[in-house]
Amino acid sequence: MYYSKSKIVENRTVNYRFSIEERGQDDLLDLKKIVVLHNQEQKQVENSGKDPHYIEVRVRARGPRREGKIQYWGYTPEHLATHYDVYLVRNTARMNKYHKSKVSSNGTLKSFITDKIGKLDQFVNGSAGQTV
Repeated sequence: MYYSKSKIVENRTVNYRFSIEERGQDDLLDLKKIVVLHNQEQKQVENSGKDPHYIEVRVRARGPRREGKIQYWGYTPEHLATHYDVYLVRNTARMNKYHKSKVSSNGTLKSFITDKIGKLDQFVNGSAGQTV
């Protein structure tokens, strides 16, 4: 594992974790195991009626974006990768599935939104009366 500092930006994104030379490295496999455990805990959070926060590991190939006369602009193709950057990101597919099931279990989108607004009002009004 090594750190590859970006030449474009001074600081990496918040989601960046580390760089690896090969996809099968132990650091990546360990992180994936931790994410599985985290998501299992979040499933229990969801089952208890609270909002979960599912995450996933995203691996992006890094290296040259030119192969002969071909220039790749949006990404580095897998076969040109010299190393990989590893990110922890929100699992949008799983979160969308959760929100969709939550809306359908509440009956309507309107009731889902009004419930969220009600909880926000309780939070704001509850904390507004407290002094620091």
